Amino acid sequence: MERLEREEAEREEREMRARAEAFAKWAAGEEAMDWSDAEGDDAALHDSEDEVASEDEDQDDGYAAAVKAAAAEAAEEEAGGVAAALAVAEAAAAAGAGTWEASHGFVRPGHAGFTLFARARMAEADVPSNRRVLPPEELRPPTWMEGPGVKPLLQPYQETVSFLVRPAAYSNPHMLVVHRTGAGKTATMVSVADNFFNDLRPKILIFPTAAVCRNFYSELREAKFPNRYRMNPPPRLVSN
Repeated sequence: MERLEREEAEREEREMRARAEAFAKWAAGEEAMDWSDAEGDDAALHDSEDEVASEDEDQDDGYAAAVKAAAAEAAEEEAGGVAAALAVAEAAAAAGAGTWEASHGFVRPGHAGFTLFARARMAEADVPSNRRVLPPEELRPPTWMEGPGVKPLLQPYQETVSFLVRPAAYSNPHMLVVHRTGAGKTATMVSVADNFFNDLRPKILIFPTAAVCRNFYSELREAKFPNRYRMNPPPRLVSN
């Protein structure tokens, strides 16, 4: 539009100049009035307008193509996200088929009756393996724990958490666990993470500081915390 307005102003200026010169010659008797130049300018203007219109059409076509391509890309990304969400949901549903969720009297964590339901499941599996807190050398390894190799030696409160927070119990377990300083939070976390070793869903660990994060992954490799992650490449660390 700016180009068209600029050319219109230039055309009017040329037309006025041509008319003034023609009038001056006519007044001096040199020649008759001739407006052919002005008409030529009009024809040139029309050609210019056609060129601008053509360019505008090309720009409109390019914009429409870009919008169409962006819409197709967004639709493809959305379809991929939906497919991924469905895959996770199907995996969770498949996991729930063999969990306590299919048992009689099932109660979810946080609902009335959960404590009694959990205690009944623990009694059936003889959990905890150690009835009271003992020195590490006196602890017995859990018999219910999955996976080959050495089983971790857990205190009763640690084994209780590990037993309840696992895919064989709940497909999507939720639990708030509070340990005092020195009670063995790392052992509890490693044991729970190991329960989900074969679960395809991402494992997201959140730490208060980078130092605590590095310390955890360092201890994850130590023999005092038996787990299947020790025999595999270390997880990719993500920090802000």
